[in-house]
Amino acid sequence: YALGATKDIQAHAEWNSGKYGMADKTKTMILLDENEQFLAFGEAAKNNYITTPGKKDEWMLFEKFKMSLFAADAVIAVDEDSKEEVDIRDTLTATNGKQVASSVVFIAAFKYLHDQAKNYLKRCKLTRALFKSLTPRDYQWIISVPAIWNDASKYKMREWAIAAGLVSRDI
Repeated sequence: YALGATKDIQAHAEWNSGKYGMADKTKTMILLDENEQFLAFGEAAKNNYITTPGKKDEWMLFEKFKMSLFAADAVIAVDEDSKEEVDIRDTLTATNGKQVASSVVFIAAFKYLHDQAKNYLKRCKLTRALFKSLTPRDYQWIISVPAIWNDASKYKMREWAIAAGLVSRDI
């Protein structure tokens, strides 16, 4: 994600990947428990899944979950003239074969990213004082989606962002 205030935009490029230190970009992985509750994100998700004994059949690790939204047989146009819109999957399959509603995975990811951004703003010297006076109405989230998505898919993403608390339905 990136943060911006007026003309200044700052990209967040310090992802803590647990015992492996800092990374410029986090992996698109999320780990949910057997109750579909968030456990970890990025490299930490995979590490926790691999190293926790007896949980591989219960916990659900989703790798590259953004790209998993597209059906394997989705037609993606090469040029504007033959552009076809595609729908996204309603369910995603974890590495252990369990299926979960796509909304559960994305809402958990959005909540995590929201918390990460808030914590970053609290820690950063440039934004610490400003953050204390901000309310959720003072900042906005912009979530980009592929242009090939149909309107129903775009609407799903909007609903997931609302459910995660990123934006208000009133905006």
